[in-house]
Amino acid sequence: MFGRLPPCASRVRAGALFGALGTRTCGSGGAERRGSVPANPGAGLARGDLREWTLRVSPFGRLRARLPCHLSVRPLDPLAHPDGDRVLVAVSGVGSGTRGLDSLQVKYDAALQEMAILSDDIDPEASVEVNAPVKFGSIAVKAPSSLRAHLKLSGKEVVVDTEAHVQEMAKDRKGDGMTVTGLMNQGSKCERWINAIAPKGTVRFQHQSWFQSLKLPN
Repeated sequence: MFGRLPPCASRVRAGALFGALGTRTCGSGGAERRGSVPANPGAGLARGDLREWTLRVSPFGRLRARLPCHLSVRPLDPLAHPDGDRVLVAVSGVGSGTRGLDSLQVKYDAALQEMAILSDDIDPEASVEVNAPVKFGSIAVKAPSSLRAHLKLSGKEVVVDTEAHVQEMAKDRKGDGMTVTGLMNQGSKCERWINAIAPKGTVRFQHQSWFQSLKLPN
């Protein structure tokens, strides 16, 4: 079971991943969470910042994401966070009414050293951006089998589920890293995107069947 998250930190991170900072609140179990509904969603970036989380984690761990929307996973800035012990999560969307936002689970299991970001019914037009420690050993991304999206996965190794319907898949290996790109279910680069980077770990992409989507989240 995932334990309760530590109390809110008293220090606010300078700058937001998407748009301006909003009111800072503690979520249940409480990573530092800042949620905002801009008076003018068109201000700043086109997609207003809806909610943010900052979680203290072990620099060595793994990330698991199961989402039906835009996803970007990037290494944490080592200059801004030299201890590499934070995961930053930001959600943006069109307007202030992104559905399914309250169902989004953002949690960290200290015993397993696993960060999980899970939702089956968040608005497909929402965007989730994650900054994780560069030493995280692996990233596992699971998406609905019907999702149309553009994939770009980079890591020391990249593993794509053979049952995922990925077309135009290309692999580019440079040095000790690999980048895999492709289109899921004949998607296009103008549609949803899934972009995950783990410079020192493995990126795994899996599809979630309709039957699996009926199971309780774990």
